[in-house]
Amino acid sequence: AGLVHVPGVPAGLLLGFVAASVATSLVSRSMSTIENMRRNFDLLNIERVFTPAVFTLLVLVVAVAGPRELKTVLLAFVVAALPLFVIRLRRFAHVLRAPLKMEFARGALWLGARFHVAATLTMVATQLDKLIVVTAWSPERLGQYFVATSVAGAGLAAVSQALSLTLLPSLSGVEGLARRDRLERLLRYAVIATALFVMLIYVMAPFAIPIVYGPRFVPAVAYAQGLCLALAPLPLRTIALEANRALQRGRPGVEMAIASLAAFLSVYAVTRLNEATDLFLAVGLSHVAGLVVGLWRPIQAGELRPAAMIPRPGDVVY
Repeated sequence: AGLVHVPGVPAGLLLGFVAASVATSLVSRSMSTIENMRRNFDLLNIERVFTPAVFTLLVLVVAVAGPRELKTVLLAFVVAALPLFVIRLRRFAHVLRAPLKMEFARGALWLGARFHVAATLTMVATQLDKLIVVTAWSPERLGQYFVATSVAGAGLAAVSQALSLTLLPSLSGVEGLARRDRLERLLRYAVIATALFVMLIYVMAPFAIPIVYGPRFVPAVAYAQGLCLALAPLPLRTIALEANRALQRGRPGVEMAIASLAAFLSVYAVTRLNEATDLFLAVGLSHVAGLVVGLWRPIQAGELRPAAMIPRPGDVVY
């Protein structure tokens, strides 16, 4: 309890809140994963809007009329997340009451352990820039960079998340030329969507950042513009990873993460990331390296044709 201290909130209450949030999040995520596999996106789409909207409304009510304490905000967070969690529990009640199959549980635990190695490496590879600049940069530059990260990463993260939710069920169970055509078409659409988001962020950042964050964060504009270019390969990397998982070949998550780490650390060894441009170069090359490794297996197996991944006029119309 001594490791956690937030003024006005007992340590036991805070730890209990965090534990309950993690537990409900994991249970809800497992149920939403099944919904994704069944292409049942109704509750997920509602969740994206409903929970943040209710939470924001409750916080506004607390700010205007209620006791302005952190404990009240924590309670508002729970209240906002609870309705959809209860709906999911009711939806999957027959599954939760079914007897546990130990053989399946052991296989799932072993598969999960392998997956978490890849997930951990991927997280380190994609967050290494933040881990390094926290120790290397001044607080002022760090603040500017994190504002830029929130701006540049928002749009591209939305594209990547949409792809990761729909790609695996879209490719699973599809074989031969149909799978190849679908994968190539998804890559072309992702190129177009990414280009649109990058242009939007690049053009809007000089206007949006001063309005949202204030004039002190004008230097973050250049950071956001550099980051949106460096993060451009991220949606394509998501497709490559999920495509390899659908093909069930090798360990693509580990291989792509190692390639990204090697590229990032190579730039870091030469430049020490003293300048923002060095950091953008490291981030961009790390994603490009992961993307190249991720595309190599499908191209080698004949399930992707490099020329077919170039957008066409019909794709833009679509």
